[in-house]
Amino acid sequence: MAMESKYKQTQKLLRIATEVGGYSNKEVAKKAGLKESSVSLASRWRNGKALATERQMQYFINEYGGQLKRRNSHLFYGLTLSENKKSICFKYTKLEGEELFSHKIPSNLKVNSVRKIGESNEKIKAIKLVVLEKEQGFALVKLVRACLFEYSIEENELITININQDKELWIHGDAENSNWFAEQVVQCSSFDDLVVEFNDFMLSLSTKGGFLKLHEIFFSILDTEPVSFSFYHKCLKLGLHSKHLPF
Repeated sequence: MAMESKYKQTQKLLRIATEVGGYSNKEVAKKAGLKESSVSLASRWRNGKALATERQMQYFINEYGGQLKRRNSHLFYGLTLSENKKSICFKYTKLEGEELFSHKIPSNLKVNSVRKIGESNEKIKAIKLVVLEKEQGFALVKLVRACLFEYSIEENELITININQDKELWIHGDAENSNWFAEQVVQCSSFDDLVVEFNDFMLSLSTKGGFLKLHEIFFSILDTEPVSFSFYHKCLKLGLHSKHLPF
């Protein structure tokens, strides 16, 4: 007899069902076709200590699967060249997956910030890193503060040229992701690949000509290492293992 496939989104789906429908462990067990004596199993599902089968979760998939999918959908945008390579336009990217990690990276960049009390120089967080866990593999999204840099077209390529020192000219949208341009999305087939890409990216930030091919270094190890620590710590808490982690 073939083994029934486990439903990987068990805990997340039951969390939504609880938020919306207020289901108790006893009600979850009943909807899953379990006996009343199996309420403890429903509790393990909700705590992430066990996975239900797709058959057991079918009721909740039918009722709340759409909400789960919407919560795991992410929209990013950035700049790209038009088809004729003559102008700059927006490019949108939709990704599916659970947000595993998100962090804004500080820099030694200083820009003018106009406030009621006058002008001041303000250090900014220029880069944002997002990691999504997909059904198969991971996505590493590298973002830059929208309109922090000025761009030019050179030899049919989009090139970063100058820093826009006036913060008032940046994009300030209501949606968080609207304030960031996705410069690159890296698809990783395994967790090992993700860690390698992450480590390479963090190194590139403190390397001249690295990320964005900038001729100046705007990030020091004191900016990047706390971000690496946060990523490694999150992986440790989630029980993710790789030979490329530093511990």
